[in-house]
Amino acid sequence: MLVGRITPGRWVLKIVSVAYRKFYLQQRPISHRENDMPAFEIDTNVSEDKITPQITMELTELLAEMLSLDVKFLSVIFRPNPRMVWAGTAEPCAVCRLTAINNIDEEHNRGYTEKIFKFMHDKFGVPGDRMYSIFVTPGASNVGYTGRLFSDMS
Repeated sequence: MLVGRITPGRWVLKIVSVAYRKFYLQQRPISHRENDMPAFEIDTNVSEDKITPQITMELTELLAEMLSLDVKFLSVIFRPNPRMVWAGTAEPCAVCRLTAINNIDEEHNRGYTEKIFKFMHDKFGVPGDRMYSIFVTPGASNVGYTGRLFSDMS
């Protein structure tokens, strides 16, 4: 990655490591983090009447805090399915998928998992042994938005 800095009368460019790039992306102001494009999907057998707009907004705000993003960049999709079973029973269960271009790695995923599992248990009674959280990073060249690939946006 090339990073530029204006010095008196000229640009200075330097090549930085992938580790620095991750640090740089995490330090950018929220207004410049739109390229993270997170989508959060929940398949669950929790009754649809428990999935209120208020709960959905609470989850959106939790995800925004977790990912250091403005809520306007997040999509949250609940897919209630009363026929979903886990280990042969219809007790509450869920499969959650977080898809994002950045900040999907082992270190971040540990923190995300803890918060997602707590939320699903506290709000819907889904125990930790009846739920998966799956993290996906498709890469900026595999996601489009506003008619362009994220990799083409600066």
